[in-house]
Amino acid sequence: MSSDKTLYKQVIITGASSGFGEEFAKQLAPHAEHLVLIARRKNLLKALAKDLKTKHHISITLLSGDLTNPRFKSKIERYLKTKGSNLDLLINNAGLGDYGSFESANFDKLQQVVDVNISALLHITHAAIPNLKFNKGSIVNISSLSHLIPMPDFAVYAGSKAFVSSFSEALAIELEEQNILVLDVCPGPVSTNFGKVALRHGDKAEIKRPSWVKISKEEMVKETLQSLSHKRTKLYPGLGVKIAATVLAALPIIAIRAIVRRRPWS
Repeated sequence: MSSDKTLYKQVIITGASSGFGEEFAKQLAPHAEHLVLIARRKNLLKALAKDLKTKHHISITLLSGDLTNPRFKSKIERYLKTKGSNLDLLINNAGLGDYGSFESANFDKLQQVVDVNISALLHITHAAIPNLKFNKGSIVNISSLSHLIPMPDFAVYAGSKAFVSSFSEALAIELEEQNILVLDVCPGPVSTNFGKVALRHGDKAEIKRPSWVKISKEEMVKETLQSLSHKRTKLYPGLGVKIAATVLAALPIIAIRAIVRRRPWS
């Protein structure tokens, strides 16, 4: 993207305080008139906004709250109705995981995974469509390579991402006549704060990230924005992830079961 070209009037990014969301804000700041950053950690949002305003003299709105809270989701909906008329890019980036067996999980944590990864994404997307339709805008949904496989010990997370990808594919068809682009982004393992949050209290194990599918958050966001500019609807960022996705899509379920039984990510 040209550093001196404004591409977007108003961009909403969920999960904007760190990881992919923070990187989206950084890479989009030179190309947007107004960023709306959404996340729980207000102190991190404030620090990011201060940095971006100093560097790019951009207008930024911060909406701090918990996406598992219905009141906060309603607050975002009200914002879209009253102040979102220029919205032309929505990035549903916020995500939550829980690593460990389904049986031993704290059910409240599992519900939070569903609330953030599915319910909040649905709520915000539904509320944003009228403005996106008017502005011929775009939606980016951050899914995961895991949507292609069942993942023991990550069952609810992988299931939620299977929903996100299936929903994105269907929505892309529904909205193409409205001139709204829907891009489903399916990254592999990336070094962000996500893995630490997914681990349960007292669990010192780490979630393995095979080097051949690794990609930096900077490169992942760069590829996503390039895919948007080329009007693509599906992205597996990084060569390793593209190869893995091609292989997984071709494998029969019996072969996939044999692979996941070995828990290659643990």
